Parts: sequence; C-alpha cells; structure tokens
Amino acid sequence: MTVFSNGSHIPAKCIKELHLEKVIGIKDIKIESSSLESFSLLLPFQNYELWDLSISAEKLEDICIHWQFDSRRDSKFHLLPRIRSFNLFAPKLKNFKWSGNFLNHHHLGNLMCLEEADIFLMPDLDDSSNLFEVLCSICMVKVLTLNEETTKALCRGGSMPVPLDSIRYLSLHVTSLNADLVAAMVSIFRGITSLNTLCIMSDLSKSSVSGTEDDSDIEEVVEDNDTEEENNENEEEDNDNYTEEEDNETEENATEKENNESRFNVEYWKSQNLTFIYQLKEVRIDLLDGNNELEFARYILENAPSLEKMVIIQSPQHSDVVEMVTKSKMISNATVVLQERQSS
Repeated sequence: MTVFSNGSHIPAKCIKELHLEKVIGIKDIKIESSSLESFSLLLPFQNYELWDLSISAEKLEDICIHWQFDSRRDSKFHLLPRIRSFNLFAPKLKNFKWSGNFLNHHHLGNLMCLEEADIFLMPDLDDSSNLFEVLCSICMVKVLTLNEETTKALCRGGSMPVPLDSIRYLSLHVTSLNADLVAAMVSIFRGITSLNTLCIMSDLSKSSVSGTEDDSDIEEVVEDNDTEEENNENEEEDNDNYTEEEDNETEENATEKENNESRFNVEYWKSQNLTFIYQLKEVRIDLLDGNNELEFARYILENAPSLEKMVIIQSPQHSDVVEMVTKSKMISNATVVLQERQSS
C-alpha cells in the first residue's frame, strides 16, 4: 500500500486496516492499496486544510468517512474557490459510512457488492443532483440509513425516484414528518419495490453529530450568563414589543401545522400508489410531534398485506395511539407493539 500525503508518499506493505483520526495540516490524501480491507477517516470539525481524498483499494470492504466543516468560513482561511473532492475505487466494498458535509466533487463508481450504507450528510440547496448520483452509486445496497437532511435533499428540484431495487431495510432518522420530508419519502418509496423493514426514527443524536459547539451554541451560553437585572429588562422589552403581528404569525403557524396534519392523512398515502408496501413485513415508527406519523402508521396497517409486526414508540401525550390501532381496518395478522419513549 502507498499513502500519498501533500505530494510525498509513505510506503506501507500488507496493511489490512488503516484508521486516521484528528488529521490536520494535510491538503491531499491519496491511498493506493492491494491489501487494504478496512479504512476510516475521522476529521476534527475545524479541519479546513483537507481538499482532496482519493482511495483506490480493490480489496476494501469497510469504509467510514467523517468530514465536516463550516463552508461559510472558508473565506476566513483563504481557501475559496478551492473545490473539495472525494474519489473512491472499491469494487468489493460492503459497508459504507459517510457523514459530514457534502463535497463539491465526488466519484464513487458502481458499488455492486454493497450491503450496508449510512449516509448522514448536510447538503446545500444546490447539491440535490449530485446527491442523486451518490445514491445511484449505492443502488445495490440492501440496508440503507439516511438522515433528514439527506432525505429532504433528494426531492429538491424535482429529482427522479432513486432506483433502490435491492434494498431490504430502510431507516430514516428525522425530527418530524413535515411537508418537505413527506415529499422526500414519497420520492424514495417510488424507487423501492422489495422493502421488508422500515424504520422511522427520532433524530435524538442530531446535536452530537457535529462533534463540537458552533458559534450559536457559544453565544447561547454567554447569554445565559447575563445578570438577573438584564434578563428582567429584556423580558420587559419583549413584552412591550409583543405586537398584533406576532399574534397573527402564531395563528398562521398553527394553521399551517393543522393543514399539514390534515393533508398527509391515509387517503393521501393511498393516492400515491406506492408498491413498496406490498412486501413490507416489519415497521418501527417513532411518533414525534404531530399527527402525520400516526396517519402514516395507520396507512401501513390498513394497506400492507404482508405485515408481520409494527412497533410504535410513543410519548405519554399520544393517548390516541391505542384508539388508532383498534379502529384500523388491518388487512394482515400483524402484531402491534406499543412502547413508551424513554426520557433522556
């Protein structure tokens, strides 16, 4: 194996595992290996130096990349208009984990042996077409986990359904089934025909993904250290500035939430004519902060003929779950398990 770093190379024969953490001061990493089977690169959050990552390893089976940065601060480090890129040649790759920022350029090839992929990226508004190419590269994956940002980006700009014919297990980590996310889910579901297990999970670990505090977190801590007198003055000022416009805005938000909850009901899901539901056997759904999740669960119960088990994770305020399950016209003999969410 040869590792090229900043133009120089480090020979390393017969290495099967290579794990790099807290890498700093390197602009380019290029790995060429005929023996490497497992590779991970975990960059610190404030790493702005790395621009290019290239891996060519014909025996590579496991890879984990965490490459996160604040692209808005690039100008501070005089890196613009530098393009960050990730190139991968690993025809035998089985497990792929990629988290952090979406990059300007990537080439993953056709990962025909891929079994499991976790994609937790934070795409910008103009990254949807490139992200679609990433999912096309992993289209043979059997187990796929996506975060909310990646899921939403897939349907921006009218993206075509992602062809995921081989997928058997899909897990989506989300905060709520709002309008944007529902549209993205429909786009993904249209490309799936043989899904066996579906998980809609609460994204409780979202704050820990970044790995460090950003400026907004620091500012919030500083604000919390204000004196009691300053807090009282701010509170009085806020009360004085509470206007009729704010009342109207609150009413508009409440109306929008109500419209979303009534829009994405069982009839909406039925109207999408999604074929993935016919092979669905197990579902795990976390009821979050609205009625959309409950309606989606009901849709599955009433339209999934092969369903064997559904696990519904609920909080105490969701007292209508039992009623929903009881009144649902189930077309299968599925077992429904209700679990109460554990407080963190």
